[in-house]
Amino acid sequence: MSSHTLEMKFEIWNDDHGARVEIGEDRDGLGMMEIRQIESDGKTYGRITFDEKAIPLAIEAMQKFHAFLQEREHKGAKVPGNRSLGLEYEEEVRKMRREDIQTTIREKELASLKQMPLNELRTTAVSFSDYPEMRTGGPKCTTCSRP
Repeated sequence: MSSHTLEMKFEIWNDDHGARVEIGEDRDGLGMMEIRQIESDGKTYGRITFDEKAIPLAIEAMQKFHAFLQEREHKGAKVPGNRSLGLEYEEEVRKMRREDIQTTIREKELASLKQMPLNELRTTAVSFSDYPEMRTGGPKCTTCSRP
């Protein structure tokens, strides 16, 4: 009986030159991610592997480096009428950073809540009137008449 292997890979093609970057499982079968640079002649000229835990860090580093390149590219860019694109871009970067911080705070809050014992969660004072979507419709609280 024959066996089969399912492999997933993504290819980023340079349409001008025929070179590509492949992103997929490593060729050694170690369950790692591998990025390969393949030139138009089909030969692999470079490869790098990441274990599963390093992938999010690699993604974050690439995103930050991309933002750095965009910031450097747009810094001081002028359009007709001496209007600077740099200020709009910088405001967008500030918004993205603010959203990243808010997302990280929310993730840490959820992680903290997940570590709390059930009884402590139940006794935590939360005003459900501020969050109508959280009401259960169950019996009312005997001390404050809240649902």
